[in-house]
Amino acid sequence: MLGDFVKGPVLSDWPTDVAFGIRLHRRVDVLTDSDSAWKASRDRFPKALRRFAGIAVDLFYDHLLARDWSRHHAEELAVFTAQAYRDIAGFASLFPPRLERIFPMMKEQDWLTSYADVDNTVFALTRMSHRSPRLAPLAQTATVGLDLVEDMAADFEDFFPRLVAQVEVERRGANNG
Repeated sequence: MLGDFVKGPVLSDWPTDVAFGIRLHRRVDVLTDSDSAWKASRDRFPKALRRFAGIAVDLFYDHLLARDWSRHHAEELAVFTAQAYRDIAGFASLFPPRLERIFPMMKEQDWLTSYADVDNTVFALTRMSHRSPRLAPLAQTATVGLDLVEDMAADFEDFFPRLVAQVEVERRGANNG
C-alpha cells in the first residue's frame, strides 16, 4: 500500500521487506497498465474520458475482485481484509502524512470490503472527482463505468490470473535473491 504514497526512489533506509513491497506495488502498476485486457477495459471508455479511465478501471477492478472474491480466494473477504488492516497498521510508524490521515478512515469504513458493492466504487470515484477541478471527469467515468462493468468483468477474468502469476514470479525472485 505504501507504493501509492511513497514517491521517488526506494532508499536503503526502508526495511528490506517494506522496500520490496513498495517495489512490487510499483511493478504491479506497470504490469497492469501494460496488460492487453486492462487496456481493453480502459479503451471501452469514450475517448474524452480516457485520460481518467485508467483510474476508473483500477477501481472497477477492485470492485470485481471484491464482488467475486470467493472465485479467487478461499478465505472470506471480510476475514482477509480484517487481517490486511492489521498487517498494514503494523507499519504505521512508516506512514507518510497522507496515509496517516487516510488509513484510519479506510479501516473504520472498511473500504476494501465495501468495493464489493458497485455503488461504493461509484461513490469513491465521485469523491475523488471533488478533490480538484482537474479530477472532475472522474465522476463521468463512474457513470460510464456502471454501464461497462460486465464487459470489464470479462477483461478482469482474463487479466487477473496473469497478474497473480507475475506477482508469484516476483516473490520467488526476491526469496531467491
